[in-house]
Amino acid sequence: MTDAYGGGYVDAYSLPQILGWNLDGAEEIGRKFRSKSEGIEDVITGAGKSIDRSYEYWNSPAAETARDRAADNRSDGVRTAVVMESVSAVADRYASNMRSEIAYIKDKLSEVEESEYQLFVEPDGGVHSRRSNADWIAEWGVLAAPKLAAKEAEEFFLQNEIRKALTRIQELDKEGAEQVARCLEGLSDAVKVGVTAVSTDPSLNEVLFEYQTAPSGAGASLWPSGEVLNAIRLVSPSYQPTLMTPEEVKMMMLLFHEHGPVGLVDLNRMKGAAESAAQEQFPESTADGHGDAFRHTYWNALMTREFGSDWTADFATAHEGTGANPPHREAMDLYNNELGRRLALEHPDATPEEMQQIVLDAITGGEAIVMDGFGHIGWSDQVPVGASQPPSSIDVPLPSGGK
Repeated sequence: MTDAYGGGYVDAYSLPQILGWNLDGAEEIGRKFRSKSEGIEDVITGAGKSIDRSYEYWNSPAAETARDRAADNRSDGVRTAVVMESVSAVADRYASNMRSEIAYIKDKLSEVEESEYQLFVEPDGGVHSRRSNADWIAEWGVLAAPKLAAKEAEEFFLQNEIRKALTRIQELDKEGAEQVARCLEGLSDAVKVGVTAVSTDPSLNEVLFEYQTAPSGAGASLWPSGEVLNAIRLVSPSYQPTLMTPEEVKMMMLLFHEHGPVGLVDLNRMKGAAESAAQEQFPESTADGHGDAFRHTYWNALMTREFGSDWTADFATAHEGTGANPPHREAMDLYNNELGRRLALEHPDATPEEMQQIVLDAITGGEAIVMDGFGHIGWSDQVPVGASQPPSSIDVPLPSGGK
C-alpha cells in the first residue's frame, strides 16, 4: 500500500497495467493460507490433547503455570488460524471479482476492434476513431449527420464502460489490500509482537512500539463523491477520489466545511510542494529513505502553519488507521509527521523556504526516522542516504502504541 493523504493524489489504473496482471499468484496465496490454517488447527488439537493428559502425571504450581501458558498459546494459535482463513477468503473473493472486471474489459475491447468506425482505445480507456470526422463526412455524404451521431454514441458508451471497469478494478485492488490488513489486525498482541523485527537500539524500539495507531473502526471507502466531489471539481477539475477511512473522511469534511473546496486544493498543493522539495533535496532516496522523511516532515509543517497542529495531527494519523502499513513504516511515518508539526510550532514565523532548511537540518542532524538497509527504522544520521530498503508490502501490524 502507498502513502496517500486525501483525494487527488492517486493515479488511475491503465489498460496495459491491468491487462498485464497475473492473478494466479493471488489465488495461490489463498490456497496456501487455507492449507496453513488447517495445519495450525491440527497442531492445536494435538497439543490440546497432550496437555489434557498431563493432569494424570503432573500436578504442581509449576504444572498449572505451564498449562495456563499453553492455554494462552492455544488461544493465540486459534486466532492465527482464523486470520489465515480470513486472508484466504479475501484473496479468493477479490481475485475472482477482478478477473470478472478484466474479462468485461476484454469484451469491450473486442467490440472496439469489431466496430465499423475503426475505433481504438488509449491506455486511460479513451475510445476514438482512427479516422477524423472530416474523413467520415466525405465518405458518408448526406448520411453524415446521423452516422456521426451513432459513431460518437458508440465511442462514448465503450469509453464509459471501459473506464468504469478500470475504476472498479482500482477500487477492488485497494479495498482488497485494506481488507487483508484488517484481517491481520485480528492476530493476538503476543503474535504481533513476536513476529516483528526489533532493533538493538532501545530508543528505536521505543519509537517502533509507541508510534503505532489503532485500526479504523470501519472499512475504508472512496471519498469524495456526489455533490462534494462536484464542488471540488469546480475548483480542481482533475481531483480524484481515493480510499479513505471514516476518520479521514471526517477530517476532510471538517476542512471542507471550514475552508471550502479551496482548502482541499490547498492541501493538495502543499503535498505537491512537499514532494517536489523532497525530490530536490534527496533525489536518490525518495522511497522510505531521507526524501520520504523530508516529505512527511515538511508537509506536516506546512499543514500545521495553515490548518493548525490539532487538525493536522488528527488528519495525518487517521490515514494509518487502514492498518495497511507495515509496523516499521507506520512508526516512521507517524514519528516524522509529529516532527514536522513540532518544527512548525517552534518556528511559527519561518517562510516555506526557511522551513525547508529547518526540516533539512533536522534530518541531517538525526532527528528523523528512515528505513535502514533491512527495511527497519533507523535514525536519519545513522543510515547512509540511498541505503534505505522498503519493509514488506504487507506485514503483521503491531498493537496500538497510543499514537
